[in-house]
Amino acid sequence: MLRPFELTNLSDVNSEMSFYIYTKDLPYPKIYSFPTDLFLDWVNDNITGGGGGGGIQTASNGLTLDGDNVELGGSLDQSTTITVGASQALTISASAAGASFTALSDTLLISNISGGGFATFGGAGSTNIAGNTLIEIGDGSSAAGVRIGSAATGALRLPSGADPDTDVTSPANGDVKYDSTDNDIRAYVNSAWRSLLPLEAIILPASAKDTDIAVETDVAYLDIPFNMEVTSIHATLLTAGTGSTVNVDVNIAGSTVFSTPLTIDDGETTSRTAATAAVISNSTWTEGQRLTIDIDQIGSTVAGQELNVEIQGYRI
Repeated sequence: MLRPFELTNLSDVNSEMSFYIYTKDLPYPKIYSFPTDLFLDWVNDNITGGGGGGGIQTASNGLTLDGDNVELGGSLDQSTTITVGASQALTISASAAGASFTALSDTLLISNISGGGFATFGGAGSTNIAGNTLIEIGDGSSAAGVRIGSAATGALRLPSGADPDTDVTSPANGDVKYDSTDNDIRAYVNSAWRSLLPLEAIILPASAKDTDIAVETDVAYLDIPFNMEVTSIHATLLTAGTGSTVNVDVNIAGSTVFSTPLTIDDGETTSRTAATAAVISNSTWTEGQRLTIDIDQIGSTVAGQELNVEIQGYRI
């Protein structure tokens, strides 16, 4: 009795070698032919194709090596690695309408796409990736690349960096990245990086018109109208104070929000030019919290007039 895949009736006709393969699944032999420069290494389970445009087909649902093409059919019951040579392409495609490529609980890994290379899913029709599927494009780290979760429980995760303005070396219009320093989503639009989050501004007058400011607590107040993440706080004067800095404090629920105070320098009208910038230590404010403003110091020669406080941030 012949063993499965035993070769018989070998012949050499017109530079081609033909043989029969008997299998236990077929009641009759099946003939295969291929060029003589095709090498079969049965010990190591390797098949190496030669040139000439010929090929080998191991079964109707198996492996087809035809000239420059390799086709896989049927089931791959073992872990399978396909290695493509340098500067070559690997294409996985359906041979007929309605056919599909399916990865069940396992992983389809496409790696080492570099040097200007790319992977394309789809074509003239559409590509559906369904089920509890997670797709990651990048180097596998939590910050790099794009991560797409399943429709029910996942989300689209953008690549993240400390400063998209400098992280992305060659930005193009339409690029989007998460700014992990400012907790912002940035997009490259019309050749410039811009925030995609709507910025809210609250401006509070903290003194009377045409009147010198004075050291005083609770010169203005406001109940926070929505949950917000504060990104900046600035103070301005219509008439500059002189002789010393003007110091302003902002409090939430009775406690300062600064670890470094908000100041307007001697002779200046805005805190934006202060030698020592204010540092916000409490930037997450909750709807309904009471905000109050104190004037802790005024100009020693000229007090300064008409103080306003501007708060900027995002709704959360």
